[in-house]
Amino acid sequence: NELDLLLSLIFNVFHLFDNFDKFKGKIINPNCFKDDNELDALAVCMKSFIHNTLPLTYIENQTLNLFSLLISHRIVIVHGPSQSGKSSVINLLKQSVNKLADEMKQTSNFNLVQQYRHIKPIKIETFYNSSDSWNRNFGYLMSDQATGTIWSHGKLSSYLNHLRENSENCLKILVFDGYMDDTFVNFVSQIATNDISKLNSFDYLNFNDDFRIIIKTNSIDKLNPSLIPFCGFLPMKSIHKNDFN
Repeated sequence: NELDLLLSLIFNVFHLFDNFDKFKGKIINPNCFKDDNELDALAVCMKSFIHNTLPLTYIENQTLNLFSLLISHRIVIVHGPSQSGKSSVINLLKQSVNKLADEMKQTSNFNLVQQYRHIKPIKIETFYNSSDSWNRNFGYLMSDQATGTIWSHGKLSSYLNHLRENSENCLKILVFDGYMDDTFVNFVSQIATNDISKLNSFDYLNFNDDFRIIIKTNSIDKLNPSLIPFCGFLPMKSIHKNDFN
């Protein structure tokens, strides 16, 4: 119909979400722009966690930006130099959201719970993708005279299993921390374009509302332009003591 045609044209130009169906759902949902209550509540929760050694307004704003990006993107790339607060905003988001989620468990106000529909406990596993060889981290095919060709699981497989454990009703976030070389960018490109991706290790990544990936890196120089429509980007700047406000 005419509405679908108009939305399709807008999506093809701006590509605001991972796919057209998600874009359409967000646009026609009457509550899609009513997340201010969540952001305000998170901002209040942050106050008890932010250390006085950080520039408060900057860290607060970036944490809220990260929350918004995770709502609309399956992969978020947090990039910037060392000591720019990348780890701080991820940790602060987890602490603040988990505190707010605990408070939501205590309320019987259904309308309030509906207003905070994106607030759910966060579970994070951090995988250092540059810490070892690619084969050791991500697995590889090996030949065995007795069994033939078999897959040797890398470290990533155990991280994924641990992330899934005791994580019902949680937002599961896999954080890749390290340099984005060409091999890693190709790996991300493969998993970003499918709602359910099967890794070489035969693990599945199901990009539903309960799973996200954060890539924490110093540089995006190697980024493949084809990834841009599927990723949110949070640029971070160096934090200096004279940035305090």
